[in-house]
Amino acid sequence: MVAAASLAGGPLVPVLPGWAVAAGKLYAISLSGLEAPARVRLFREFIRSELMNTADSRA
Repeated sequence: MVAAASLAGGPLVPVLPGWAVAAGKLYAISLSGLEAPARVRLFREFIRSELMNTADSRA
């Protein structure tokens, strides 16, 4: 979960603990491959990794 550290540390509290958002798709539109700036490639990889980790922890 992306907010796990904030939940564990206390700044965030669960409001509806039994409720979850349905799975969906996220699209990122940018230049492809090496044409994209490094910061864009790194951001895409970070988001992809975080979403995969979140999906794996729910399975």
